Amino acid sequence: MVCPDLPGYGASGSADDYSKRATAATLVDLMSRLGHDWFGVVGHGCGALVAFRAALDHPDTTVPAEVRAAYLDAFRTPSAIHAVCEDYRAGAFANPEHDAADRDAGRRIGVPALAIWQDPGDIPLPFDPDAVWRSWAPDLRTAVLPGGHFLPEACPEKVAEAISTR
Repeated sequence: MVCPDLPGYGASGSADDYSKRATAATLVDLMSRLGHDWFGVVGHGCGALVAFRAALDHPDTTVPAEVRAAYLDAFRTPSAIHAVCEDYRAGAFANPEHDAADRDAGRRIGVPALAIWQDPGDIPLPFDPDAVWRSWAPDLRTAVLPGGHFLPEACPEKVAEAISTR
């Protein structure tokens, strides 16, 4: 994770051009110099406007075009959109009810399990994934891998290795 200050903010120096377009170009150049050809962008306040401009002006550095096209193709139909909405709805309502009932009944996963999540770096998580999974699966292996939300795409070899290791 790279968290630069905007020009003129925090410990950063001043700039000749404070437009969001120029700032986005500077940040895309920074990421390139750090070895990142593509990356996700998050911004807050003025940073959100820079993130907007970076996504608009530099579309090949947020997510590669072929990956973006594959995701968009998968979600173009009304039935796919409906399914995603229903999945999130179930996650907010039905799934927590099912989990609570199973926890109250003392149900646990009775087979060896593997839980993989992304390494958050220096950012503390709001929960302990190991403790959450271990409360459900006493025979648990874990792997914490570098990458983003889509670990099978970010580091497929490491995911495959974690899955195949006994």
